[in-house]
Amino acid sequence: MDLGINGRHAIVCASSRGLGKACEAPDILVTNNAGPPPGAFADWGPDEWQAALEANLLAPTFMIQGVIEGMKERRFGRIVNITSAMVKSPHAAMGLSTAARSGLTFEDARQAIANTINAKRFGQPEELGDACAYLCSAQAGFICGQNLQLDGGSYAGLI
Repeated sequence: MDLGINGRHAIVCASSRGLGKACEAPDILVTNNAGPPPGAFADWGPDEWQAALEANLLAPTFMIQGVIEGMKERRFGRIVNITSAMVKSPHAAMGLSTAARSGLTFEDARQAIANTINAKRFGQPEELGDACAYLCSAQAGFICGQNLQLDGGSYAGLI
């Protein structure tokens, strides 16, 4: 399928694997950043809150500010913000779960997490990439302000 984005330029912000590449006059912006580490609410001081806000709210906001005018001028732009399931279905006990799982071997910990996903597996990078490519495509020009769950069928909410 021709997605209508051949020749378009994109900035893909990545969190830890060197996937992001910047270019001039981007038509597509994909924001992504590692979330703050789990912990107890009582233990989070001003430094932890500031770091979380800078990485997960302010950085994407400033990236969007930096590209939006060019997108308007070219009358084409796509912005995809990759974030966590925690924004729609937070888990207060996440800190305890993470601590308990960290005592397992790596493979046991991965399998324990995978078993909590309805699909019983982790998503593949290509699955996320394909979804992002479609959302950035010419065919998706009327899709705005949506939250797309890429979670193997695990989201328990209604909307």
